[in-house]
Amino acid sequence: MGAKLLFSITYHPQTDGLTKVTNSTLITLLSGMVSKSLRDWNIRLSYVEFAYNRSTSYATSHSAFEVCYGFNPLTPLYLIPIL
Repeated sequence: MGAKLLFSITYHPQTDGLTKVTNSTLITLLSGMVSKSLRDWNIRLSYVEFAYNRSTSYATSHSAFEVCYGFNPLTPLYLIPIL
């Protein structure tokens, strides 16, 4: 795919713009789903993560999940391992 891995300094997210944008997007998504008491953010986080990883990237025209696993799940139920 021609991907290039770039490292940033640990505990210094200001040097990595992609991390800053990703964190900002996740905070925005999570703040829209969490109740006013802010006590259920840990329950909602997995749904926000799923939605973010399933969204199509402008750069690759594929979702992060699709790039890693080769398919795009329709619902979180597709992620349950088959025993």
